[in-house]
Amino acid sequence: MGEWRRRVPTEAHSILPGYASHVNPPGDEVRAKIQRLLVTGDNRLKQGVAAAKARESYEQALELAREAGIEDAVRPLVEIRLADLERLAREPSRPAQPEP
Repeated sequence: MGEWRRRVPTEAHSILPGYASHVNPPGDEVRAKIQRLLVTGDNRLKQGVAAAKARESYEQALELAREAGIEDAVRPLVEIRLADLERLAREPSRPAQPEP
């Protein structure tokens, strides 16, 4: 049992150049960050944080998408959320109802 050890050749990086970028392409990191920003904005609304903070998260997601060249895919998601913020701002606030 002591004989088995995981050995990584010292030249592994030269054998598989760019392997890490195929396993986790840079675009995946950007998409994950955009998703986190959208979810953060949604959670801020659910938790009753100021709508301006939610808007900030949504706008950051859109800006990041713009920089990554995927604005067309993200813009509809952000526009829906921003429209909801506008609608919520126009509606009178409702008192919290006690849970049964």
